[in-house]
Amino acid sequence: MVSLKVLTKIALFGGIITVGTGAAVMERIQYRLRHEDHYKKSVTLLQNYQPATNYLGGPVGCGRLDLRTKGLNQISTCEAKLTIPVKGQKDNGTLYSKCSRNSIEENWEVDELVIEIDGIKRSWKFYDRSRLTSNNNTDDSLNDSTNNETKNDEQLLYIQG
Repeated sequence: MVSLKVLTKIALFGGIITVGTGAAVMERIQYRLRHEDHYKKSVTLLQNYQPATNYLGGPVGCGRLDLRTKGLNQISTCEAKLTIPVKGQKDNGTLYSKCSRNSIEENWEVDELVIEIDGIKRSWKFYDRSRLTSNNNTDDSLNDSTNNETKNDEQLLYIQG
């Protein structure tokens, strides 16, 4: 008969292996998501958007995607919706990204980006590909979820994705 001490060691090592494997799998998923075009293009557009960089404080970095909350990050073969935590030296925030492609053979295109800054409790859309393709104009208004005021120093920046 196996002693309780041996069974405890087996359970302990089994638990360590299970937790370690789970952590390694999650890290691999994070790595692969960060290297996908939809993620990289979204982050690059944010890093080139001066008003967000001013609020967050450069350089702007990205945190880990929340893969546990259902519906927060959704990726299919032709559509991706990401919620990317971002942080700078002054503040933190969240980048909401919507991307698409017509087929799996095509490259991802960023459709829409919204930045939310924690410290000032404001969010606004700063990139909208449909507006680029429809009229190729920039919009000088800052869409604020709590206050729709125009800011001269915070013009929306539309960059061809």
